[in-house]
Amino acid sequence: GRSAKVAAAAAAAADSSAATASTPVGRHATLADDISYEEPVIDRSGMAIEATTPVGRHATAGAHATAASAAPTVSLVDRLRTRIADARTRRQEKKEASANLSAGRRAVRRVHRQAVFRKVRKVAAISLASAIVLGAAGVYGYGVYHFSNHIMPNTTVDGVDVSNMSADEARAALDARVDAYKVSVSGKNFYLLIRGQDIDYTADTNTLVARMIDEGDKWKWPLLMKDSRAYAFEGVCSWNDSKLAGIVSEYVEPHNAGVTASQDAYTAFSNEADCFVAVPEIIGSAYYSALVVDAAKDDLSRMSSHVELDDDALIKPAVYADSPDLVEDVDAMNGLLGADFDIIVDITDAWSDYGRVVDHIGNAQVSQWIHLDDNGDAYFDKEAMEQWVQDYVDRHYTYRTMRTYTRPDGEEFTMGYGTYGWDYNKDEFYNRLTSAILYDKVGVVEIPCYQSAHVWIDEDHPIDWGDTYIDITISTQIVRYIVDGEEVLVAPTVSGDINSDQGTPWGCYYITNKLSPTHLRGPNGDGTFYDVPVQYWMAFIGNEYGLHDNPNRSVFGWPWAFRDAGSHGCCNLPLAKAKLLYQMISIGCPVIVHWS
Repeated sequence: GRSAKVAAAAAAAADSSAATASTPVGRHATLADDISYEEPVIDRSGMAIEATTPVGRHATAGAHATAASAAPTVSLVDRLRTRIADARTRRQEKKEASANLSAGRRAVRRVHRQAVFRKVRKVAAISLASAIVLGAAGVYGYGVYHFSNHIMPNTTVDGVDVSNMSADEARAALDARVDAYKVSVSGKNFYLLIRGQDIDYTADTNTLVARMIDEGDKWKWPLLMKDSRAYAFEGVCSWNDSKLAGIVSEYVEPHNAGVTASQDAYTAFSNEADCFVAVPEIIGSAYYSALVVDAAKDDLSRMSSHVELDDDALIKPAVYADSPDLVEDVDAMNGLLGADFDIIVDITDAWSDYGRVVDHIGNAQVSQWIHLDDNGDAYFDKEAMEQWVQDYVDRHYTYRTMRTYTRPDGEEFTMGYGTYGWDYNKDEFYNRLTSAILYDKVGVVEIPCYQSAHVWIDEDHPIDWGDTYIDITISTQIVRYIVDGEEVLVAPTVSGDINSDQGTPWGCYYITNKLSPTHLRGPNGDGTFYDVPVQYWMAFIGNEYGLHDNPNRSVFGWPWAFRDAGSHGCCNLPLAKAKLLYQMISIGCPVIVHWS
C-alpha cells in the first residue's frame, strides 16, 4: 500500500547516499588520509621539481615519472595547473555527493512528515467531528431548554419587541403597554382621547405569551431563528362597555350642539332659475354616540392607538336632493307657476300719468303662496294670498291716516285725517289678483281705488302728495304754495275763529272746486246769514271750506286773529294773493292744513 511505497523510496535514497559516501568527502579528509606530503625540492631555475619521497596519489605520479625517465620533463607550471584542475574536479564531485545526500535526507524527512501529518489530520478530523457532534447536541439541547420558556427572536406584539424574552419578561413588557394604552377618536370636527385606565382596559397577556411560546416550537428552533413573527393584541383585550359609552356620550352631546347639523334636502324657489328647485342636503358634523362607540370598540379590540370615524357614524339627512319624492314635489310646484303681470293704479289728476305701474307679480311672488299638502300635492295658499293683499293695501293706504313730512324750509309737521289719500277696494283687488294668478297668468291687474293720490307710496316716496301742494300753517297764519319742492307764493291769511267753534279743520285735503266770481253764503253765530261776494273761490273741503279773498277784511297774517277775529272756517287771503293762487292751482291740488 501507501506505506510500502514510502519505505521503498526511502531505501532507494539510502543506497544512493551510501554509494556516494564510499569516497571520502571533503578536502581535508582526502588530504589527511591519502597524502603524506613532503616539501618538494624546487630548482631555483624553475625548470624541474622533485619530491624526496612521493606519497599517495602524488607518489603514483612520481612513480610514473621515475619509470618513464626517458620521457620529457613536465614543467612546474603545468603540474600546478593539473593539481588545481584535479582539486576543482574533486571539489565539484564532493559538492554533488553532498547535494545528493541532502536531497535524499530531505526526501526521507518529507515522506515521513507527510505520513505523520496525514495521521494527525485524520485523528484531528475524527476528534473535531466528535467535538462538533457533541457541541451541536449540547447547543441544540440548550436551545430546546431555552425556548421552552422564552420567545423566539424577531418577535413583536403590535410594535413591542419581545424577542428572546422569558415568559415573565414578555408579560411585564406587554402589561406595561396595556397600562399606558390610550386611543384617540377623530372625525369631522371631532377629536376625543380615551385612556385605557378610564374604561378598565385590560389584556390577557398570559394567553398571548403562552401562544407565542407554543407557536415558537422549541424542537424546531434552529429552523425558526431567522423567521420574523408579528403578533397582535387582538382577541385578548377587554374593557368596560358602560364606561366607554359614558365617556363618548359626554363628549358627543356638547359636540353636536356646537357644530352644523345635517339638513334634509328641500324645495325652494330660485330667483336665478325663476322656478322651484331641490336645495341639496347638508351633511353636518354631528355624530351618533352609539355609532362612535361601535367604531371605537372595533379598534379597542385590536389595541389600536387611533380610531378614524367614517361618515357612517354621522347623523345623516333623511331626504336627499335626488330623492324621487322630492323630485316629484318640485315638478308639482313648478306646475303652478307662470304668472307674469303688472299691477297698476288709476291716477286721473293732472299731475300724474294714467295707469301707472306700481308693482309686478311674477313667479318669485307667486311661489310664496304655493305649498304642498300632506299627500305631496301642490296648492295655492289662499289665506296667505289674502293676507298679502291686506298687507299690500295697508302699506299703501293713506286715506285719513297720520302723516309726518318736512317742508322745504326744514320745518317738520305731523297731521292726519282729511279727505286726501289712497283708498282701495280690498276685496275686489283680491279677486282680480287670484284670477290673474290662476287663469290669466299674464297681462295687467288694476287696483280698484275709491280714491287716488298724486304719488304712490314706496320707500323713495313716503308722502303721497308729492312736491307740489298748498301749505297752510294755522299757528303763523301763513299760506304757501310749493311747486316741485320750492315756494312760489307766500301769503298772509286769516283762518277760522276757534273761539266760536269755527276753526279751520287740520288735515290733508285737495282742491275740490274753483269759482270766480261767486257769493259765499252761510249762517252767522247769532242766527242771521251772511252773503259775501268774492272774486276767487278755491274750495278744499267739499264746497264749505276753502281759500278766498274777503272784501270786508283789510288786515291779514295777524298771528292771533284766528282766536278773536277769525273767519267762519275759510282761509281769507288778500285779493292780489288770492288772484295769483287761483291762477296757479288746479282742482285736485293737495292742501295741507296744520299747526306748527
